[in-house]
Amino acid sequence: MGQRLGQHFLNNADVLRFISANAGIEDGCEIIEIGPGHGELTEFIVRDARGKRATIIAIEKDKALAEKLKKRFTKNRFSVLNEDAISFLENHLNGKPRGGGKIIVVGNIPYYITGLLLRVLGTAKTIPDRVLLVIQKEVAQRICGVPPKMNILAACVGAWACPTILRIIPKREFSPKPKVDSAVVLLDKIRMAVPEAYYKFVRVIFAHPRKTILNNLSLVAPKNILIDILQSAGIPENSRPQNISIKSIKTLMEKVYNLNND
Repeated sequence: MGQRLGQHFLNNADVLRFISANAGIEDGCEIIEIGPGHGELTEFIVRDARGKRATIIAIEKDKALAEKLKKRFTKNRFSVLNEDAISFLENHLNGKPRGGGKIIVVGNIPYYITGLLLRVLGTAKTIPDRVLLVIQKEVAQRICGVPPKMNILAACVGAWACPTILRIIPKREFSPKPKVDSAVVLLDKIRMAVPEAYYKFVRVIFAHPRKTILNNLSLVAPKNILIDILQSAGIPENSRPQNISIKSIKTLMEKVYNLNND
């Protein structure tokens, strides 16, 4: 069941309590839990949401687990959907007008959906107000990367949220035990949706991380012009992608795109 879908169930009550406590549950909010599994984290979320008029939507792809959750949790404002989380979020967040209570996304997610999930959240019409996920430790560290360890994942996620690792979870706390440790990552201070052009530009810059930004952008514009643009943006000619900030990437993108639009 769950393992077939890449799920590793978290059993440590202290960690589960910590995750729910840091989800930012408040009066009138909407909580979307991804991959609740047997309901280990769900139980703490339901407790913390008690009396706060919060709506809880649990998205479980495994049909058998979803049916068990429906029988276990019968509270008002609580629903279990036997759906694919990615498809649900794409439809739900892009069809939901901004307004009302906060939207919180939380979950111990299957590792293989991490990249796609973050992309869906960051490009949605309505980006959640707070995201709290249990993901691979190494991926969490990449998401929180800053110069001189900037990377394409950090550049994409950091454009719409402020990522923070709140806690490391040893692999022994999961069943079945994964091969690597995990981390609780908080994405808050959510910014406005990022234009698709930014993500395209980031892919160009990081196409060859070991090459200079100048070389990576050479397919976009002539090098002599790019050198002037880099200098005007305060970026050394020999800089590599991992050495510049998200702010510098955005500045550079605006200058390059203005050049191409002239």
